[in-house]
Amino acid sequence: MERIILLVVSIFWLNSLFAQTTHHEAVTGTAALYQSGTLTHDVPGSPIPRGYYILLDDGKDKILDASIGIVRTTAAINKQLEFQVFINFIDDNGIIQASSDIKTFTESDFSAPNGTSTSSGLKTSYLRISNTINRAGRLVVTYRVRNSAGTWSDDFYNEADAIQVVVKKVTQFSGPDKICTEGTYTIINPGTVTIENATNIATLTKINDNTYKITRIGGTSNYGVVTLKSVINGITYSKSITIGERYYINGYDAIGYDGLTYSFYVVSGQHGTTYSWNISGLPVDATIEDADQPLVKIKMPIWRRGNPTGGTIIMNLSINGPCGTYGVSKQITYGTVSGGGGGGGGGGGPIIKQPDLP
Repeated sequence: MERIILLVVSIFWLNSLFAQTTHHEAVTGTAALYQSGTLTHDVPGSPIPRGYYILLDDGKDKILDASIGIVRTTAAINKQLEFQVFINFIDDNGIIQASSDIKTFTESDFSAPNGTSTSSGLKTSYLRISNTINRAGRLVVTYRVRNSAGTWSDDFYNEADAIQVVVKKVTQFSGPDKICTEGTYTIINPGTVTIENATNIATLTKINDNTYKITRIGGTSNYGVVTLKSVINGITYSKSITIGERYYINGYDAIGYDGLTYSFYVVSGQHGTTYSWNISGLPVDATIEDADQPLVKIKMPIWRRGNPTGGTIIMNLSINGPCGTYGVSKQITYGTVSGGGGGGGGGGGPIIKQPDLP
């Protein structure tokens, strides 16, 4: 939600007003005060000067939160005038595209009824601009006046105080962040659309002006993160998309006869549904835990006489994931020194060879 503070300053020629002549003759001008940050600022090289409202064409409704009020002359005090104030969004063709709710100001809304030129309190009004409105125009503070005889004026505003509305097209992507074979993407304000980092991984196909398809190429071993990119009015928008899956086993590359438990786990961009470990080459008395989980543990024995001084453990893992079945493997050496490489949990450090046991 964006917030604007609007202060309408109205000066009345009271003789004309109370004589029931046209209410337009009673108005000499208006002014508006806007909260800093709502409108554009001076940016070097920007084609939009300070004091314009930027309407983002991004497929979303906009709600402007405005605080509005009236300033009257001292001659208007105790004249039982009633004011209605609201905001209109008028497009460049002069058509009102949206209006805020109306706020009414009566004698009781002025903080100093016996003072000089006095201001009313501020009231909050909301202007909703539909996501279907993507045209330039202006915001105008519109108001009408009812005199003590109960006659309402026409709606009027000061064109000089209007805030120009500039439309800025914003690209919006709608589609999956990860795909196995293909994915369809809807793009609002697509501009020039390309795909990057996709060599031998994926292709891009245009279906229509706002719809594109990314298709994975190659086998299940092809994996990558591609970038769907749109350039419009010199501004680049992008979306990262993961193609396929990638798995590997994280853990120590070397372990030893130390009686400790070592953990090895699967690292992946997407979780698998089933895990099947096949571990061979274990020394005598070594045990395996959690062989059907993404984390498996090997508990090593303490070395005894007659055990081999070292060897190689081979871990093979079959994973059923969202994109199919994958196989990964890892080799671990064991012996009198552990804790080598690979990271991961579960023990490590120098191994003290135990005395020969009978």
